[in-house]
Amino acid sequence: MKRVAFWTGAIVMAIGLAGLAAARVKRPRELGPWILSGHYAFGFHGRVLAAGTLPGPIAGSGLLELNGRGGLSGSESFNAGGTVCWGTIAGTYVVHAQGTCELHLSFSPKMGPCPSEKFNAEGAIFASGRGIEFSSTDNIRVVIGEAQK
Repeated sequence: MKRVAFWTGAIVMAIGLAGLAAARVKRPRELGPWILSGHYAFGFHGRVLAAGTLPGPIAGSGLLELNGRGGLSGSESFNAGGTVCWGTIAGTYVVHAQGTCELHLSFSPKMGPCPSEKFNAEGAIFASGRGIEFSSTDNIRVVIGEAQK
């Protein structure tokens, strides 16, 4: 009987210690749109491939404000094949749990002979949301860039 009580006590103690150890393990917090919030400066460069959309080399920069809930707005200027454009940006973003994101933007020109454009990109979030490395996913342009707080 003493032997059964000993082993029962040992098992209960082992289960209790295992429970304490499991409680101390920190699980990573799942990422969501909240990780991207605030003002970001960005730059990009690449090449526009499609005719009729200012084809040729492209480079630009601007400011974005991400609201932490999946919405964004901002402004940008760029040079596309020698044509200088300036305008506003509006759109949405989605953050995936593993630290990647999608950007869906619409550009509205304010200056220059520039068309309204839509831009889609995939990105990797770094420095706990303080930056994004992105590349276009559209078939009319090859563009890479970075945004940082």
